[in-house]
Amino acid sequence: MARARLISKFKRGTAIYFKIEVRNAVSDTKPLFSPSSAPGILLRDPLGNVQVNYSAMSEVETGVYTYLYQTLSTGVLGVWQVSFQVDNTLAVVLTPETDAFELVS
Repeated sequence: MARARLISKFKRGTAIYFKIEVRNAVSDTKPLFSPSSAPGILLRDPLGNVQVNYSAMSEVETGVYTYLYQTLSTGVLGVWQVSFQVDNTLAVVLTPETDAFELVS
């Protein structure tokens, strides 16, 4: 049975730090891997509106990427959806592939 994961809550007006790892899916040891272009991040507010459209993430070390999102003091309250994307000719594994957070007042 899958374990439920708690959704992190953030107050309006705070910055949220996202971090993903990219691994080579072919290797048994799955080492961290830097694809040919930086992964992108997509953020959708609770109304389904795209707030960030696959913006490039920053590489902080081989295969590790981050993105800092500053929420607005007027941001839409509720659960936001987060997706990550990477374009590469080799098979890769993203950790995590998707995420979510709740914006509260």
